[in-house]
Amino acid sequence: TPNPEMIMECRTNKDFENILQNADISLADGNGILWASGLDFLQWKSKHWKWIIGIYSLFFFAFFRKFYNKKIEKPLCGSDLFTQYLSSAENKKHIFLLGGMKGSAKYITKKYSAQISGYFDGMVNKENNNKIIEEIKKSGATVLFVALGAPKQELWIHQNRKLLEQNTTIKVALGVGGSFDFVSGHQTRSPKIWRTLGLEWGYRLWKQPERAGRIWNATGGFIKEILQ
Repeated sequence: TPNPEMIMECRTNKDFENILQNADISLADGNGILWASGLDFLQWKSKHWKWIIGIYSLFFFAFFRKFYNKKIEKPLCGSDLFTQYLSSAENKKHIFLLGGMKGSAKYITKKYSAQISGYFDGMVNKENNNKIIEEIKKSGATVLFVALGAPKQELWIHQNRKLLEQNTTIKVALGVGGSFDFVSGHQTRSPKIWRTLGLEWGYRLWKQPERAGRIWNATGGFIKEILQ
């Protein structure tokens, strides 16, 4: 579920970049990805024109998104996919939850007991890795949601892909960031109107000013990188 912050991480983390490039499916997580999807033609422009056209397109995207010529029509955040899947999945125990804050996965498992066959919310490290794989195997799950935050969750899935294929029944593994904590109520997600307007970053900055550096990297830093 690539978002602007993950794209920025790829500048210095080539292993992470390769994992994203070779994913079976990638979802556009955020409006920044939609905006950037309409700017591939800028590679033929000079730096001066990149900035002029890029800033104009940014304002056009913000106020006239319906008419913006983007390659990706709609975003699909990992959190939205996760909650939609939980609500629509058949009543068969086939989901395993890995990660999240302590208590988040337990809460979700109780609420969706008909679909979730197991969870692990302890420390995810080398010492616990075999235990985690064994727990997933015992659950009989076919769908694995990993909420460790990027890039840790994608690296974990990539590093354990063969073990999952050989020793478990998992068919799909997806990193979903803070989704468990949002669903369980341990963290508050921005209201839908903020997300619709592409201002989720503003809500996060208001609620968590200590994340200003990360938020700038995923907004101003991302825009600067696209228009280089």
